[in-house]
Amino acid sequence: MNIVTEPAVEPLSLDDAKTYARIDHDTEDATIERWIKTGREIAEAYQRKAYLTQTYDMIMDAWPVSPFDVPMAPLQSVTHIKYYGTDSTEYTFYDSETTSNVIIDTDSTPGRISLAYGIPWPSTVLRPIAGIKVRFISGYGSNEAAVPSAVRDAIALYCAWRNENRTAESGQAPKEFYDLLRPHRLRL
Repeated sequence: MNIVTEPAVEPLSLDDAKTYARIDHDTEDATIERWIKTGREIAEAYQRKAYLTQTYDMIMDAWPVSPFDVPMAPLQSVTHIKYYGTDSTEYTFYDSETTSNVIIDTDSTPGRISLAYGIPWPSTVLRPIAGIKVRFISGYGSNEAAVPSAVRDAIALYCAWRNENRTAESGQAPKEFYDLLRPHRLRL
């Protein structure tokens, strides 16, 4: 899965992170902003969720069994499903003009895509790898208020922990960070 469009903002403001970590100077604002982003990325990967509106491409080698899960919840919409023949010619199976080919379930977690009744996958022979691209939009919303409070607390805790553990490797987080995220972790 590849990210196409990053979120426009982070789920925790710089001021909130600094307050939580008890940092009262501006010297390290860029570092703290990086910790906020890293905390979000670790939390999203752990929970398999997008907290703020983001666009992704899911790449597949073969047509999936219908219905299939979209790997980042909550699913907002599907932009298109494209596929590529053996000569890499691009075809469109679904977009806003061809809405009758699939049914998109944004109410389930994770979101799902299904072939519409009586519609088969195309018979075109796909190139051997990366033959299908599903572009979708996921996230709770476009601002930090849309993000669950436990997630915001986990990211704030991560920033405070990074401030106290300057030599920690990138990607590490304290047990309490995961404890806050675990109850709503998506299992795929």
